Amino acid sequence: MNTSNIALKKQQIKAQGIKMDIAKLCSDDFYIKYGKYYAEKPFKHTVVSNKQSVLTCNCLIGSSITLNHSNLDIAQRSSVLFVEQATDYQHIMHTNQNKEGVFIETSVSKDFFYALFEGEDHYLESLFNPTNARIHLPIDYNLVKSLNSLTTHPYQGKLAEHFTEAKIIEIHLQQYNNWLLWQNKSTPHLLEKDKQAIHYVRQYIEQYYEQDFTIKQLALMVGINQTKLKAGFKLLFDTSIFKYLHDLRMNIAAELIKENTLSVYQIAEKVGYKHSHHFSNAFKKHFGILPSQFK
Repeated sequence: MNTSNIALKKQQIKAQGIKMDIAKLCSDDFYIKYGKYYAEKPFKHTVVSNKQSVLTCNCLIGSSITLNHSNLDIAQRSSVLFVEQATDYQHIMHTNQNKEGVFIETSVSKDFFYALFEGEDHYLESLFNPTNARIHLPIDYNLVKSLNSLTTHPYQGKLAEHFTEAKIIEIHLQQYNNWLLWQNKSTPHLLEKDKQAIHYVRQYIEQYYEQDFTIKQLALMVGINQTKLKAGFKLLFDTSIFKYLHDLRMNIAAELIKENTLSVYQIAEKVGYKHSHHFSNAFKKHFGILPSQFK
């Protein structure tokens, strides 16, 4: 694509049983990354970010699991909006049944995002808060059309620049509308003391992740009812209590395996599994490979 202020960069990654083609369009305020890959089995893909931005990753085909950051896993036909930090992100990339995957990322500067949603304080607070929130959303038909148009339009030069920026704004407005629809679905009313209690539950899980517990035990511990705890945890952290625990255990296990100082049996015990074969099955279901194959 020949544009005046947008640079096009292409990259191809090849390894045994893996081929990934990446095209990246960059300007001062935004970038778009289109990735298409073929793989015989799930594989590790590391991305290094050199600056902070507001990133949306959309998995159109296939899915992604993030190893070194919490709550960034993306199912097929889903997206996650979050503040990307200047650090590395380690992903396990999964394909569909045809061994294919497609993702599109859109990234804008914080200034661009703030200017676009000026006055929408609730939305801004949901994204830019101390808990490092992530907003998970499904990808509907209209959003798929808008995303695909980023890489299939006929324009060049200044027209391409104007079209791309307009489409990025359109995509963010579509995501905002989907977020509003999600917010309006029977959202529980949480008092400040309820929020503090739910945050304490998350801290407790992070400290005692190797233990087994029930929703009833956690609710009694912090003095709120089970329904409010489950709904409130989902509202604040966009995941269920037990999925949060499971993902935490798997990510800690992955880090321990990479350290290469403990056996699989010892790691299983450390993350709360009484039987190593149950741990191995859970690990494979989560990452797509056995602990013994994980590097």
